[in-house]
Amino acid sequence: VPIHIRNLISAKRRARSKWQRSRYPSDRRHFEDLARELRNELSIFRAANYDTYVSSLSPKDQSLWTATKRLLNYHTVPSPLLRQDNSWARSDEEKAEVFHSHISSIFQPFPDTDPVHTSQVYEFLDSPLPLSLPPRSFTPSEVSFIISRLPNRKSPGYDLITAPILKHLPRRALVFLTYIFNAVLRTTHFPLIWKFAYIKMIPKPKKLPTESSSYRPISLLPLLSKVLEKLLLKRLSPLLESQNIIPTHQFGFRPNHSTLITVNSVFGLLT
Repeated sequence: VPIHIRNLISAKRRARSKWQRSRYPSDRRHFEDLARELRNELSIFRAANYDTYVSSLSPKDQSLWTATKRLLNYHTVPSPLLRQDNSWARSDEEKAEVFHSHISSIFQPFPDTDPVHTSQVYEFLDSPLPLSLPPRSFTPSEVSFIISRLPNRKSPGYDLITAPILKHLPRRALVFLTYIFNAVLRTTHFPLIWKFAYIKMIPKPKKLPTESSSYRPISLLPLLSKVLEKLLLKRLSPLLESQNIIPTHQFGFRPNHSTLITVNSVFGLLT
């Protein structure tokens, strides 16, 4: 916002406060004049911004078509799905059954390649906790910082709790959330209900919308579980680095590592 508009906003607020205290007609006229001038300046500012935005649109990329779709408010009508017997699934329940049959037919769990290692992992998880210092507890400031970094447009899970809802929580609610997160550390139990996912089917581009194979599933988890995972990652990362648990040849899911560094390492070994 330009500085002259910000100055007008401040002047209008001062004039409104003065009129509310004095109730003089002259103060009211001054306040209304400033409010009218502010509306005109904001209208000019928005029009100039919109002209700049329109002039930046180009048919060579998706910007023009995205703006057109937004203006037309076009929404794709959900298409019925074709069953294997060539009948149509039209209701949500019928579509869910079609997707269930399709996904269950193509999904195969990964085979257990090392049963001995798997049994060792389960035995370790079932064993009593070692007598060591507990991890440092989470603080409301950490929870608030993680929540502030959540993208507002991120889809919620089955609980419909979005990022803006979490960002508007009062301090007392953040403290109660911190109690819950610290209880996870203390009991070493991740709430199972936070791992229930809402499955949404996304249409694949340039595929027939009537075919169940033209959709891919995505799992939408509750945002609170993602906040807890980010907090746990901040506790685990220093331990993994200090004790060299992560192998040096792993480049995925690590900060300051990329595929370009891996390619350079391979070229260095080959030359």
